[in-house]
Amino acid sequence: MVTSQEVYDLLRDVEYNADLRPVRWVMNLEWYKAIRRAFPAVPGLGDDDADEAKWKPHPADTFLGYYVTVTEDGGRPHLVDSR
Repeated sequence: MVTSQEVYDLLRDVEYNADLRPVRWVMNLEWYKAIRRAFPAVPGLGDDDADEAKWKPHPADTFLGYYVTVTEDGGRPHLVDSR
């Protein structure tokens, strides 16, 4: 399981190194759920359902102002050009 500190460190590093092009987050479902666990009150990321089994990514999900795309092979959260 991914720890909250790992999530925080990764996201801080990715955002710090991002340029200003239009980007979106890409990650796998494990990381999506880890972010939701680590930041339960993040607006735009899922609903308020406490049952983790019901957490499903939605095309309108955002995190830190960027849309979120969850794919099976998305891996660790990273920013990609959304153009």
